[in-house]
Amino acid sequence: MTLLIAGLAIFFVIHTVPALNIKNSLITKFGEGPYKGVFSLIAIAGMVMIVYGKGGSEFITIWTPPAWSRHATMLIMLLAVPMLVISLIPNNFRKKIRHPMLIAVSLWSIGHLLTNGDLASILLFGSFLIFAVSKMYSQSKRSPFIAPGNVSMALNVVTLIAGIVLYGVFVYFHRYIAGIPLF
Repeated sequence: MTLLIAGLAIFFVIHTVPALNIKNSLITKFGEGPYKGVFSLIAIAGMVMIVYGKGGSEFITIWTPPAWSRHATMLIMLLAVPMLVISLIPNNFRKKIRHPMLIAVSLWSIGHLLTNGDLASILLFGSFLIFAVSKMYSQSKRSPFIAPGNVSMALNVVTLIAGIVLYGVFVYFHRYIAGIPLF
């Protein structure tokens, strides 16, 4: 559990650097490439610690999820995965949706909190939910929403298809990604 908590701390601390108004001074001092490289290495190290920490944590039951929660999570993830894709591919959905990646992380967290009642899962998914919601709030307070320009309607279709396909990939390979088979 210690490795999980340390990984979460590292991952979230490094992701607060851009909001601390020191990002520009670090880029000026070290250059954009080195800044991004160190940022990425630290974030990846935190993520690796999270994965191994979660996998190696003792299973401490806090609550028992109801049977329906599994189906609810599948439905929530059907919204979360396309939302993640919306954040990555230029599309017109982004004209209405300000924080698609953070919304995806929030939905992912909520869905997984519904189906996992152990302490390590609550720490993992709960901390990501708190982080995503607080990040959306702070970004919204810091700057107004500026909608991107129009893009081809074909990119909207590509985005939705890619989101549904990626959802299918996650469902099919969940056993290999998270160590837990869905079927």
